Amino acid sequence: MSNIIKIGGVRGFIDENGVAQLNAEDVARGWGFTQIAKSGNEVVRWERVNKYLTEFGFVPTSGDGVAKDDFIPENMVYRLGFKASNETAQAFQAKLADEILPTIRKTGSYTAKPMSQLEIMAESIRILQEQDKRLKQIEQTQAEQSQELQGMRNVITLSSAEWRKETTQLLNKIAKNRGDGSYKDVRRESYTLLNERMGVSVDVRLKNARARMYESGYSKTQIEKLNALDVIGQDKKLIEGYMSVVKDMAIKFGVA
Repeated sequence: MSNIIKIGGVRGFIDENGVAQLNAEDVARGWGFTQIAKSGNEVVRWERVNKYLTEFGFVPTSGDGVAKDDFIPENMVYRLGFKASNETAQAFQAKLADEILPTIRKTGSYTAKPMSQLEIMAESIRILQEQDKRLKQIEQTQAEQSQELQGMRNVITLSSAEWRKETTQLLNKIAKNRGDGSYKDVRRESYTLLNERMGVSVDVRLKNARARMYESGYSKTQIEKLNALDVIGQDKKLIEGYMSVVKDMAIKFGVA
């Protein structure tokens, strides 16, 4: 791999068989397979990348999955692109077809015979055709996702009479579906979103309500038993706002 070159932030080379090989980390970042770690850094979601590559039948030389210093062949790069459907991926597709692969093929080949201008043009046309095909697939995927999302909006209904029970059930499902937080974390998030949407502070209202109970002579047990849901239940607009917040959370996390 002595002829590795870097084009548009992507490292690559042409191997002895004439196949374009691109750096796995650069490709993963280009397709948007990243997440924000607890440290605040953007890191590659290697478990997802390797899951897709395994589904495609790709066997890495290391046997333990690809990592940041590995290279993957052009056809695997394209197939990973089929799994991406975001603005980052669309921008990367254009760069891949218009700049990265044509340049690597022109300057990064191991073969002694360079590509002619006609060959370069033919390759560029082929790449553009592949890009057009991928874009159409992405558009179709996005349309299907939009229809699915609308379907979920229609399916998820909450009853104002049973709002406490039904919002609790949805939040339990969200916590289970996310797998990265407890029910308490999800419930706290729902209150934060309610505060932002309705311009209120549920915590302040709860504190004030408990103070009034204390002044009215309620017992300590009764005061401590009062919770945020009780406060929300005292205001019809807050109930409606909270139902809307939980419904949107359910849609976001694919819970119905």
